Amino acid sequence: MNRKFVLKQYAKMGMQNLFLPVVYRIYKRKKVDKNCVVFADAHHSEVPFSMRYLLAQLQKTDKRVITIFSDYAGDSIWRNLRQMLRFMKAYANAGYVILCDNFLPAASCKKRRETTVIQLWHACGALKKFGYDAPEDIPGYYRGNVWKNCDIVTVSSKQCIPYFASAMRLPKERIFPVGVSRTDLYYQKAFCDEVRKRFFCAYPQMENKKIVLWAPTFRGNAGQGSLCGEAAIDHLALQLGETWELIKAPHPHLLPKEQRTGSFSTEELLVVTDLLITDYSSILFDYLLLHRPLVRFAPDLAQYEEKRGFYMDYGALAGTLVVREEDLYGAVIKEAGQAEKAVDFDARLYLDACDGKATERIMRMIQ
Repeated sequence: MNRKFVLKQYAKMGMQNLFLPVVYRIYKRKKVDKNCVVFADAHHSEVPFSMRYLLAQLQKTDKRVITIFSDYAGDSIWRNLRQMLRFMKAYANAGYVILCDNFLPAASCKKRRETTVIQLWHACGALKKFGYDAPEDIPGYYRGNVWKNCDIVTVSSKQCIPYFASAMRLPKERIFPVGVSRTDLYYQKAFCDEVRKRFFCAYPQMENKKIVLWAPTFRGNAGQGSLCGEAAIDHLALQLGETWELIKAPHPHLLPKEQRTGSFSTEELLVVTDLLITDYSSILFDYLLLHRPLVRFAPDLAQYEEKRGFYMDYGALAGTLVVREEDLYGAVIKEAGQAEKAVDFDARLYLDACDGKATERIMRMIQ
C-alpha cells in the first residue's frame, strides 16, 4: 500500500474531524442567508464543466452566488487551506451549497438544517462501482462519510438510485432522478456550434479530418492513478493515417500539473468527436446522447471486473467491445463506417432524465 496515500487519508481525517468543525462553529453565529448559494470543488482551480450551466443560470437570478474552487492535488497547501477556510465561513451561513464531487470540508461538521447541500456528481449512469462500494476509492480504515451532509444527489435516471444510495451510504430518499445539469448543453445548438468554432479555430489542421477521442477511466486511487492500453492507442494512431486525428484525454490527475488546464474539457471534446474510444468511464453516457460511434477498449476487463466490479452488465452496453489490441483497428473502422447511432435500450434506461431540462428541475429546488 502506498504510504504517502495512507498518511494523506489520516491527515484528511484529522482535518475533517478536528480543525474544520471548530472553524464552522465560529462562523455559524449569524443567521442562514437563504439567498446565498455557494459552489465549491476540490478538484479544479476554476469552475468544473459539471457546474458550468447551473452556475450560469443562477447568476442570472437575484441569488448571491459565491464560487470557491481549488485543486487539492495540484495547488499549494496554503492556497488549499485558504480556500477551505473561505468555504467554511460561507458554508456556515449559506442557504445552499452546490458540489459535483467528493468535497471533504462539506462533511466536516454537523451542518445547519437550514442549509441544503446539493451534490450534482460528475458522472451519468451507474457503470463501475465507486465510493463505499469500491475499496480503492474509500479505504476501510477511513472514518467519516464524505457525503453525509448531502440533502440532494442528482442522478441521470431512476435506475441509478439504489447504486448511488449504496455507494454514498445515503437513504434512497436523498437521490433525485432529475437529470445531470451539464448534459443540457448537448441539446443546445448554440453551445455545440460555439465549441466547434473555438476548437477548429485553435486546431485548424483537424477541421477536415475524422476525430477519434480516447477518454479512459481513472484506475487506482488518488495516490496511485494509472492508465491501461496507451501503447495500443499510440499504435492505432499510426494505423489510422493522415485522414484521422487521435486525441488523448486521460483523467487530469494523470497529467503533469502544467498540462491540467487545457482549453477544452473532455465533455466539450465530445462535441467535435466522430468516434469515442473509452473503457469504463461514465463519459460514454454523455457521448451516447450525441448518437455517434463508440468503441469500448477494455484490455484488462477480467481483472477490472474482479477487482472493482460493475453495477450493470458491461457486455450489454452500446458500441463495439474490444479486449485484444489486434482487434482495435478493425473495430474502429467498422464503427466509423456506420450511420448515425441510435441510443440503445441500456442508454435510455440510464439517461431517461437527461432530456435537456435537468437544470430547470434543479433550479426549482433552489428557492
